[in-house]
Amino acid sequence: MVLDILTNAVSSLAGSTVMFITFELLLFFISALFIWIGAKIASVDKGSIIRSFIIAVLIAILTPLLLIPFSEFALVSVALSFIINLAIIKIVFATGWKKSLVTWVFSLIAEIISIFLLMFVLVLLV
Repeated sequence: MVLDILTNAVSSLAGSTVMFITFELLLFFISALFIWIGAKIASVDKGSIIRSFIIAVLIAILTPLLLIPFSEFALVSVALSFIINLAIIKIVFATGWKKSLVTWVFSLIAEIISIFLLMFVLVLLV
């Protein structure tokens, strides 16, 4: 009885972990695609899909890490997150603030699509 419960728990956890990793990779690709589209619309010279993927990964890693000290202040966190994301796009694409803003808007669209995708997947699993 206890062995069956443990086996089911481990199997469920392993399935959840694989699904989580797969979903995160999918989100990175969606985000990178929209960043790349935004870069093309903004006419960014160095707007390649590889750089877009690098931006998606850097935003996912650096933004939460840099916002840890400001987690109690929601408005400050949102403003800093915006500035950090724009700076990452500006630095990696080696472009100006205006073009990085246009690119960021498409990144925001990707985040909204990702949230809806996550909600859809969670509804299917429940």
